[in-house]
Amino acid sequence: MNNITKITLSLLLASYMLQAKEDNRNSIGINLGYKYMPTSQDDKKGTITLANEPDESYLHGEAYIMLGGVLADASLKPSINYMISNNSEFTENLLMVGVNKFYEYKGYDLYAGLLLGVGQQEWTYNPINSTKDTDYTTTSIVGAVQGSIEYPLTKKLSLALNSKVYVHNYSTQLEPRATEEAEINHNVSMSVAVGLRYSFGTTTPKEKIVEKVVEKVVEKIVEKVVVKEVIKEVPVKPIQTPKLYIQFNSNSAKINDIFQDDIKRLENFLVEHPTYKLEIIGHTDTSGNAQKNLKLSQERAYSIYNALVELGVDKKRLSYKGLGGTHPIATNETKKGRIENRRVDVVFSE
Repeated sequence: MNNITKITLSLLLASYMLQAKEDNRNSIGINLGYKYMPTSQDDKKGTITLANEPDESYLHGEAYIMLGGVLADASLKPSINYMISNNSEFTENLLMVGVNKFYEYKGYDLYAGLLLGVGQQEWTYNPINSTKDTDYTTTSIVGAVQGSIEYPLTKKLSLALNSKVYVHNYSTQLEPRATEEAEINHNVSMSVAVGLRYSFGTTTPKEKIVEKVVEKVVEKIVEKVVVKEVIKEVPVKPIQTPKLYIQFNSNSAKINDIFQDDIKRLENFLVEHPTYKLEIIGHTDTSGNAQKNLKLSQERAYSIYNALVELGVDKKRLSYKGLGGTHPIATNETKKGRIENRRVDVVFSE
């Protein structure tokens, strides 16, 4: 597999594993780099001698504009791209439109995109010496996938590494004589380039700013964690287990004093049913960093575990773990759903 193709696929894969980034700003950008376009000679008949072996390496340049706030999903941005690639034998011009989805990871911006457009490839000179062949120019519909990783230099300016893989059908028919013919094809190409992207305009619509601020304030005041119970095995008859509804402060695993009676009821149940063991499983929603969410879910599960141990429950009957936001029971797209996902499951077994 060509190294440029590997870079493109790696950027695409990395993008789709990360959290989407919403940004309604418009942007313009330029890239400069290298393009590789292999040549094949097919349907050869008779003696066809090219003036030179086609050059497969190109100097590649690109200018583009991205439009923010056009689609309902603010992480999606349409783009218009113009590209030119040149070497001693060919000049290629491309005009394409596309849709790109933005993501973020540890201070870096990434986006993956699909592009479609039309391209024109022009020979610098007659492909065959001493003939009247004048098929200098060929056109083709062109499709492409792209991946890009960017490092913000300022709030508006980013340094970018961009990679693309193109599919096209540039075909030059060579027929210098009645007994001689061939077809020169360029069906695929790849480019890698570095560049700058400048963003301008409003980041988020005013109504969304107000909505997000209110939602964040409410969520940071208190996070509600619902402690649920699930009985794996009941040998004789169902046993009513205690229900706990505990509220944790945002980003905190400390149990408030007002909930100690609820923990006591859980301890009483375990005393009255000495054959039962208890597994405590912490969960979070998917907001924020996944590693921090995993740690927070573990700490909340441990806080309940530790409270039971301090009340005299044998450690051998207790276990705990955290799963972060990997096991949601509701959608994470709404505030209500996120509250339901911030929970602790309690599993009883004999």
